[in-house]
Amino acid sequence: MRDYLDTKQAARRLGRSPVTLRKWRWQRKGPPYTKRGKVLYDASQLDAWIQAGLVDPAAKTPADADLIDNEENP
Repeated sequence: MRDYLDTKQAARRLGRSPVTLRKWRWQRKGPPYTKRGKVLYDASQLDAWIQAGLVDPAAKTPADADLIDNEENP
């Protein structure tokens, strides 16, 4: 059986406010969710979304070099 989180619980897990999650849904961004009478987030999908957003600071790709240059020279 899957574990589902409501908006308040998902926001707490993400370190964001429930308002932020509502805005993300309206903007069609953020973690995947389902509507079953109310908005629910599958806990495993939420964790996968969090992991997908992690950045490896040791990565050395051309894209990373551009990001570093832009941060140093705004």
